[in-house]
Amino acid sequence: MAPTIARPAFWIAVMLSLVLVGGMVAVSAIAWNHVPATVPTHWNAQGQPDGFGSRAMGLLMTPVLGAFFALLMGVIALFEPKKEYFRPNLRGYAMLWISMVAFCAALHGFLVATYLGFFLPFNAVLLTLIGGLYTAIGLSAWHMHSDPRSRKVQRLVSICFACFGPVLMALAWVLPPTAGIVVMIVGTILISLGLVIFVAINESIAT
Repeated sequence: MAPTIARPAFWIAVMLSLVLVGGMVAVSAIAWNHVPATVPTHWNAQGQPDGFGSRAMGLLMTPVLGAFFALLMGVIALFEPKKEYFRPNLRGYAMLWISMVAFCAALHGFLVATYLGFFLPFNAVLLTLIGGLYTAIGLSAWHMHSDPRSRKVQRLVSICFACFGPVLMALAWVLPPTAGIVVMIVGTILISLGLVIFVAINESIAT
């Protein structure tokens, strides 16, 4: 089997990451002189800003986060010790890698638009982006291979996230801001608990 660095999926993820991170940096550079010296950096459950920081912090925070995710995913892909298990999953892994960086890029564009004075419902847009990321996580998990004992869990993870993502995206625009956040948190906790219970039951049956 070809080494990770020779696989097309790896280089596609690298190239797209460079484009996305470079695009974030370019957007920040273009918007720099048009953004106030102090910008919101934190929002409460109602979608109202309750924390502020410098222009540099606001315009560089998400590009740095996106670059960190890209670097982390790339390093893991290159140095994962169990390569015989990892390489068959590189396609799904690359999808997850690109999705995380794309989430940062979309979030960055939204934040810059907010800083420039465009009114966008913060919670609705944020939950839509998170719902999109959840959907991408589900699709990525579906494209990963695993041993027969883990396949049920993998498929369950895929279905849960792929279904919850679009639901969250839709509810983000019809529920009050705080209710949308509650749905996201409760839904994520329930999915996580359900997966833990499912794994525990399967392990007990197997033994």
